[in-house]
Amino acid sequence: MTTSPGPPRQPDRIADEDGDSRAEAVLLLSGGLDSTALAALVRPALCLVIDYGQRSAVGELRAAAAICRALNLALETL
Repeated sequence: MTTSPGPPRQPDRIADEDGDSRAEAVLLLSGGLDSTALAALVRPALCLVIDYGQRSAVGELRAAAAICRALNLALETL
């Protein structure tokens, strides 16, 4: 019988100028359900969306921007 190693370690937290606690991490944000849930839970210091010419790029960029506005997270686009 094997046991699970337990939950993953929580990321270290940093505070920004307003005193908000954010994970010292970068999150690749597609605008989908999984990355949106991670953004809300982890509260990364930076969300990154990549436009590599995929058909869904316009929708992904729009969704990522809306998510970051709603969660007050920084967003960079490559």
